[in-house]
Amino acid sequence: MAEAMGYADDAWLERYLEDNLPKADEVTSSFWEMVRKGSVYPVLAGSAMTGEGVETLLDACVQGIPDPGGRDQSMSGIVFALTEDRTLGTGAMVRLFGGNL
Repeated sequence: MAEAMGYADDAWLERYLEDNLPKADEVTSSFWEMVRKGSVYPVLAGSAMTGEGVETLLDACVQGIPDPGGRDQSMSGIVFALTEDRTLGTGAMVRLFGGNL
């Protein structure tokens, strides 16, 4: 993860190459800041059948999705389903939390 963060931020890349990695809480806070800026994108997996990964997904949503109330009008949302149709092609179902699409 630190390597991927280095691609998004030159300061992180320098620290990574010098083997001067920060503590876990600093990595976490910087990672979610990069997510909010759109520099990196988290990818999470889970199973609705077994419930595996659901708690991790919900925790990531709480940490990473910005509060929709009382902020600027930049767009924020989450894609929650992908569809495939012969006539319409590929589509994505999006839940918008703020802004316009």
